[in-house]
This record gives sequence, structure tokens and C-alpha cells, in this order.
Amino acid sequence: MSDIVPMIMFLGLCAAVWRVAVVIAETRRRQALARMQSDVHHKLIEKFASGHELTEFLQTPGGAQLIGSLEDAPAKTRPAEGILRSTQIGVILTLLGLGFMSLKQVVRGLDKEGPVVIGILILSLGIGFLASSAISYRLSRSWGLLPLNK
Repeated sequence: MSDIVPMIMFLGLCAAVWRVAVVIAETRRRQALARMQSDVHHKLIEKFASGHELTEFLQTPGGAQLIGSLEDAPAKTRPAEGILRSTQIGVILTLLGLGFMSLKQVVRGLDKEGPVVIGILILSLGIGFLASSAISYRLSRSWGLLPLNK
């Protein structure tokens, strides 16, 4: 049982490093997107010679679209991204958990129960993520946040 503690600590460390890397990558992506949108909006606004022209433009459908794009990403895309991310993590963790659980049968002479215990924990997390994504999908669909397939 004392062999389980180092394995759990190693897996926890790997998960923490992975999460930090994901957060850094996502932050950089969002910053680049915001910078690009800001540059486009700034150049578009500079094209107008006077405030009157800008006001007239903002009253057109294109101007309304420009103002709408200044807000954060549309709420309709967020549920789909979250559901997809949760499903991906769930599948990966489920397969990883099954792999750990099968180590005892694959590796000859492995009498330790550590990989099986860790496999059960990881499998439980994977199933939890999959259940979460299924519930999120159903709720988002019933609330009209996801488009219906035609």
C-alpha cells in the first residue's frame, strides 16, 4: 500500500503541470484573438473622417454588428466548447483508467494492487466527466443554447 502514495503524487504532479500548460495556452490564444480584434476595430474606426460619419455607420446593421463583436464571445458557442472539452477529458481518463486496471494482467509478476486502485480512481473521474458532458448537453439543448440538427 505504501507504493500507491508515490504513484498518486506523480499523477497529481503530472495533472497539475498539464493543467497549467492548458491554462497558459488558452490565455495566449485569447490574448492574441483580443489583440487582433482590437487592431481591426481600431483601423476601422480610423477610416472615418468625422464623428458624424462614425455615428451614421454605427446606426447601420454593419455598425450594430461591430458593436456586438466588441462584446465577449457569443454565449451560444461556450456550451458546445465546454461539452466537447469535458467529453475529450472523459474519454482520455476512462481509457487511462482501464489501462491502469489492466496492468496487473498484462505485466507478469506484478502483484501490487496500486495500479488497479489508481485505475479505478482515474476510471471514476473519466466516467464522471462523460456523465457531466451528457448532462450539460441535454440541459444546453433544452435551454436552447445549442442549435438543433436539421
